[in-house]
Amino acid sequence: MPLEDRIALVEAIKYVDEVIVCEPPCDLTTCNALQKVKPQIFAKGGDRTPENMPLSEVKLCENLRIEIVYGVGGGKVQSSSWLVEKCKAPTKPKK
Repeated sequence: MPLEDRIALVEAIKYVDEVIVCEPPCDLTTCNALQKVKPQIFAKGGDRTPENMPLSEVKLCENLRIEIVYGVGGGKVQSSSWLVEKCKAPTKPKK
């Protein structure tokens, strides 16, 4: 899902005050944003579990007393890795 669509989707939630996009350099975690904002709750989507969270995010949340809530929004409906695999799959010749 394009970044602009993600931002619009999250901004449309009436309980969201602000959407913050992590700017480069980025280590593929949200640690910089978490340190900046220091939210009470860090909401993770349906594809995240305590077992597959980056340890740096978990430790930072513990240190800053940020509650991590998993499974927000239900299961995953779109994935860039799924799209890549679909593009790699052989296609049937057109008749």
